[in-house]
Amino acid sequence: MGAFLGQYGFITLKRDDIGSALDTVLDPADVNVSKQRFSVDFALDTGFPEVKDEVQGTGSQVVPLITGDRIEIWTENIDANGSPVKPRVPLELVRSNVDAESDTGSKRTVATADVGGTGSGTFWYAVEEVDSSGGIVSGYIQDGGYDYTDGVYTGVDLVNYSAGPMAAGPGSNATAEIRIGDGTVQVVTIETAGTGYEACPYQPDCLKYVHVDEMGGLRLFDTFSDSLSGKKEKSELLIAPTSAVSLKIKTRNSFFRCLAQVKGFSFTTSRESIDVTRLGDQFRRQFEGGLITGQGSLSAIWDFRFRECDDMHEALGSIAYPEFAQYLAQLCIRINEGANFAAKLFIYYPGDNATVVYKEPSVWYEVQCQVTNSAMEVSADRVITTDIDFVSTSVFGLFSDKPPLYLLMEESTSSFSQFILDEDNEPILLQDVD
Repeated sequence: MGAFLGQYGFITLKRDDIGSALDTVLDPADVNVSKQRFSVDFALDTGFPEVKDEVQGTGSQVVPLITGDRIEIWTENIDANGSPVKPRVPLELVRSNVDAESDTGSKRTVATADVGGTGSGTFWYAVEEVDSSGGIVSGYIQDGGYDYTDGVYTGVDLVNYSAGPMAAGPGSNATAEIRIGDGTVQVVTIETAGTGYEACPYQPDCLKYVHVDEMGGLRLFDTFSDSLSGKKEKSELLIAPTSAVSLKIKTRNSFFRCLAQVKGFSFTTSRESIDVTRLGDQFRRQFEGGLITGQGSLSAIWDFRFRECDDMHEALGSIAYPEFAQYLAQLCIRINEGANFAAKLFIYYPGDNATVVYKEPSVWYEVQCQVTNSAMEVSADRVITTDIDFVSTSVFGLFSDKPPLYLLMEESTSSFSQFILDEDNEPILLQDVD
């Protein structure tokens, strides 16, 4: 007979998506380019008729987003009747969010004779910003190309890119310093701006991680870990829009992360009996067995800073950086968006035995939850702890199988056989498991 200790258990959770998109307006004055930060007003339903519903305030308490949320921001054209129309206007907010493959805007490459190798125009550069004469101010390496000769080349002419299906765009006489490493173009520094170039348009949407500061200011980041720290040097470069534009913002969280500093958790499941005599046949068949519901609690050392989690998660890369109990405490006081999250409650995880050799399975419950209570204990001679109570908002599922942290894929002779692509083309490193 085997006996297992609680040290084999842990929790992974996924931030729940906001049920509907948040509507707001981005004004040019809302964007602070030098600070790489912006803010927008959100409608807040107070529930009190005597209080104006539209709260035009700053401060993180009225921003319905939490640091670390992955958000999609998109523009929406509105006609005189308030209905959306197409095409959507470009989202002028994130400087690198250009639509380089449109038929408008200038795209450039370099002649192979100027940089050596056999790249033959495989590198191409999208113009992001131009001055009043159409000179290139900045741009973006859309494709670094291949088979160029490593080195630093100065005074290189930027010539029309013609290898792709899109138009190369106008402009002439720009030159640049080109730095090549490992056969690809790594850095492009404009030396002569040229004239007549046209900036590529911006995409109508973007998908980034957000950091919310104490004044309700928002910074955007490429990774979850960078968004937790909120450092300006890691955030996305912003631009101010040329005019006010209607925006929609929706969370798009898709990754499970381990919950850091968990001391213990407990939960119960129960079956509710339902009176089905008044239901139709279809609903009677669906509910006559009752519903499986549950509730539970967890205790964790309160933390709000980045810290490495278990070793078994480190191999999965940046997407596995941990969540903190601070997030669950914040969920409990969210007003309009609710306090939902998805959880995997591991009763047993074999750790190093979850390998190709041992093929040891895990045991875990999987469920959608809602935070109902958050209590924090502060004592002068003890570490600060937080106790979270939750109830299930979906049926419980009990699984005994290979741990979901190890994803499977078919054999491949490709150099990318270690990876699987998510919907946004971010690679998730896989561990080889039969």
